[in-house]
Amino acid sequence: MHADESPVDLRPGPAHRDWARRLAALSSGEAARTAQEIEYTCRELGIWQYTDLVPVQPFVVDAASGRTFDRLNAQLTRLLVAHAVDVAAGDFGRLADHTGVPQDARWFLPAAQPLGRVLGCSRADVLVQSGQPKFLEFNFGACLNGATPTPVLTDALFKSGPGIEARRAHGIGAQSTFAARLAWIVDQLPDPGGRVALLGFPWDGDEGSLRAFELEAAYHSAHGVPCDFVPFDEVEIDAGGLHWQGVTYAAAVKYFMASERVIGEHADRLAALEQSGVPLFGGQLAALFTSKALLADLFQRTDLTAEQQRLLDHVPWTARLQEGPARRQGALVDVAEWAASHRENAVLKPCNAFGSRGVILGSATPAGDWEQLLKDAVGSNDYVVQEAVEADPWPLVYWDRRREELTEVTAPVLLGPFRVGERNGGCYTKQPRVNEAARLLRSRDGLSFGCVVTAGEDTPAEGHGR
Repeated sequence: MHADESPVDLRPGPAHRDWARRLAALSSGEAARTAQEIEYTCRELGIWQYTDLVPVQPFVVDAASGRTFDRLNAQLTRLLVAHAVDVAAGDFGRLADHTGVPQDARWFLPAAQPLGRVLGCSRADVLVQSGQPKFLEFNFGACLNGATPTPVLTDALFKSGPGIEARRAHGIGAQSTFAARLAWIVDQLPDPGGRVALLGFPWDGDEGSLRAFELEAAYHSAHGVPCDFVPFDEVEIDAGGLHWQGVTYAAAVKYFMASERVIGEHADRLAALEQSGVPLFGGQLAALFTSKALLADLFQRTDLTAEQQRLLDHVPWTARLQEGPARRQGALVDVAEWAASHRENAVLKPCNAFGSRGVILGSATPAGDWEQLLKDAVGSNDYVVQEAVEADPWPLVYWDRRREELTEVTAPVLLGPFRVGERNGGCYTKQPRVNEAARLLRSRDGLSFGCVVTAGEDTPAEGHGR
């Protein structure tokens, strides 16, 4: 740990409990109005699709721990990218071979954009164990769920009655993906003042919302960078750049992944986009760096410095799921045998899937089914095993729309800290209604959306909302 780093403790502190007390002091009518105002501000952002719980309080941690958490995220992200670049040795096809990407899925490899534009936006998936962050995996690109609802929800919470009082009392602030993304784009715009296109499909916006595009375009435009949402299936691409409804764009932010459907319908347009020469933020190459195989191989490297090894203390033990030895806590173990005999502590993950697809939790799998599932995963040569994290339960107050009352949930939380370029982009959360960590990965039903803010700032951070 550097001299300027503080110990990290992500358990809610006094300011978190004080916010909850202020909510408890509200009359039933005041609590209902507070929840309605927050829900209206965040309308059409997909936050309420899978739950009846409206967050009326953020997760509040102390500012020093928040800064250390962000620093760990940045350092681990850079370490993972550096490892991938080492593997590629200038040839991303080699990296695709290494991570097991099949030949018919390599449509993203031709990418002329600088790597910083492709990987400039990232979000980790983190559980907290005894106050310590455990980084499960890393996601790259521009279309990262939660990037729009987080600053909007944060702003709504800060403007609520209890939020205003708590901020004044504790110096509570937050960072914003909107502000961080705007600065990232401005840093690299070849034409200052040029118009920026947010390229995507209306049904593919953050959390499936067109309003997500509109909010970010409005934010950028209000801060000096003219910006529009541009439907990808309507954009015109030629040697002169990108055009839509008579407007030419100097740069574009890509808010979609080239799925099989998109490739089938827009292959020519995708090729033209890559060849246009227009600065493109968030290219397809990002998917390659998200591979869990990279994290597993990084964990198994023997040439890391002592400082890099200490960083990996914040990553659960991870290895490729195959027969044969891997390092674990200073010893060699047979990975497949370890997973077979440690079902309750094992999580199996496909190397190149996302959104919890294909994840198998040993603790949620009957012992009689585990042997066959494990055998199939080993045989596919496309899985990693990760040691399960015993996540801390966090308390948070919600408004229950069905019961029309405030309710406290104490359950594990999945954190999603954002990085944009070299900037902190805030942090979103998901929490199940019941104290069962498995629900965070097993299903979207019953998961409530929230955000993390920090207490103890000299001056509350601005730019956290629209």
